[in-house]
Parts: sequence; C-alpha cells; structure tokens
Amino acid sequence: MIDVVDKCKLVVRRFSSGLDFMGDCVNSYPIDFYLGELVEPQGGAFVIIEVVDASPKHPVILALIENELEPTTANKKQFLQPVLSSDEFFYELLTVGRITVTLAKLQEYIRAH
Repeated sequence: MIDVVDKCKLVVRRFSSGLDFMGDCVNSYPIDFYLGELVEPQGGAFVIIEVVDASPKHPVILALIENELEPTTANKKQFLQPVLSSDEFFYELLTVGRITVTLAKLQEYIRAH
C-alpha cells in the first residue's frame, strides 16, 4: 500500500499568459495539503493532477516545476502536453479540473519548452 507521503498534487496552468503556458506546473504539494478555494475543488485558472506514487520531492516532479533561470520564451523548463489533440487525459483534466494518475502516466506527457 502506498503511504500518503508518497503521493503529491501538482498545480498546473489551465491557460497561457505571457511566458507561462498551459501545461506548466506551478508547484507540487503533499496530497493532503489544501490549496484554498481559488484552486480547489473547481480549478479556475489552474487544474490539479494527483500523482499516486510520487512525493513532491521526487526527481521527476522537481524537474517538472523547475524554472528557467533566464527565461526568454518560457518560464518553465518542462511542461505537460497532450500526445494527441483528442487525448482523454487532457480532456478530463481540462473539463473536470482534477485527475489522478501514476508517475509513469504523467511522464508520457512531459515535454521540454
């Protein structure tokens, strides 16, 4: 059984603005951390990805939230992008505002800016 400390939630941008793009991961938190009414439960400008088998300090999660030191085209080094425009993962994420995945599934969508 996976302990709660091995789970995390990612706050992900729903929309692009300036050097911040849809799919950029803003930050990661322990799974039981409440993010407030502006983010949870509906999402708004952000959506939530719950990762069931990685802590907020997992190397893949840390790389996903890492900022560019001198951004010219994007603030983040990596972002999440659908494999296909009709991708079920992104459809559910953007319509519901929250999705639960494994780290392996999340890694299918990580791209470099």
